Amino acid sequence: MRLQFCRWLSLWVFVAALAYAFAARAESPEQIVNRIGRLPADQRLQEQIAGAKKEGKLLVYTSTAIQEAQERNIAFRNQYPFAQEVEVYRGTSERLLTKLVMESRSKKFVADLVIMNGADVYMAKKEGLLGKYSSLYRDFYGTGFIDPEGYWTGLNIIPYVMEYNNRLVSPGDVPKSLEGLLDERWRGKLALDDQEHFWFANVLKILGEKRGWDYMRKLSRQNVNLRRGHNLLNQLITAGEFPINVTQYSHITQRSIRAGAPVDWYGLDPIVTGIQSIAIFKNAPHPYTAMLYVDFMLSEPGQSLVRKRGFIPARKDVDPDPPRLKRGLKLVPADLTLLDNIQYFSKEFQNLFQR
Repeated sequence: MRLQFCRWLSLWVFVAALAYAFAARAESPEQIVNRIGRLPADQRLQEQIAGAKKEGKLLVYTSTAIQEAQERNIAFRNQYPFAQEVEVYRGTSERLLTKLVMESRSKKFVADLVIMNGADVYMAKKEGLLGKYSSLYRDFYGTGFIDPEGYWTGLNIIPYVMEYNNRLVSPGDVPKSLEGLLDERWRGKLALDDQEHFWFANVLKILGEKRGWDYMRKLSRQNVNLRRGHNLLNQLITAGEFPINVTQYSHITQRSIRAGAPVDWYGLDPIVTGIQSIAIFKNAPHPYTAMLYVDFMLSEPGQSLVRKRGFIPARKDVDPDPPRLKRGLKLVPADLTLLDNIQYFSKEFQNLFQR
């Protein structure tokens, strides 16, 4: 009996030791993504497909419209038929960031990747939620639209342009510079989003401290009309309530142009340009499928889907529709590090414009 017990004990110790050794050698999702991201293209794709076939699932957190997300998922499944279970959880970027932080703190890792506003992806990186992945298509994305450390890549860009009602503003009167907005004729006739703190911070940085603050003080003396929301402002400009909206996302105005609305846009240098980003989570349950999805969305076919939905592809060799949304413009990537002091800029914006 004692001999049998000793044998069972020895076997149990051996099995436990094997399990421990296996666990010690097992890669974390973050390690998998880092390792695969360093492989040559052909070998990388082979390993990604082999791993993804075993996973079979993917969960994407996104702030984009459900129909847009579904179109992406259908195209991805057509490319990789074995990835049949691609689920989407939709929310605003702010709510998604809060959800991600809460899930991380409770050690609940369910999502594989995120597509949302670049500012919130930056904050997710600061929270330590993202994993590094050097995409196959990294070189097709310009400086400022891809994280130099490899944590995120811009999916589409969002230039801040001036929007105007072309029935109220004749071609010869369209302001062609930021200083043009300071003309006396526009006093009390300009509109601006009351949450445009990030644009405010970037213009101050680009113009330089002295020139930037001098300009913003002069602009505030134009009795700018503050409203909340880019879509609302687009509606107000279309309706003729104000002739000019100082900052608008160019794809929103272009959408209205397609619909026949009496609006147009002009890029006032410097054209601060935000992004919507895509990133893999550090603890993604399905890292192989997540890598395939990211590479697909950053490929030319994936970026063509971005264009089809009326957005501006971040990829350098894929033009938007129409090309004027990107071609020939002096786009200045927004400095995401300014978000570290966004409370300061928010307060200064309010002091100037919300009087």
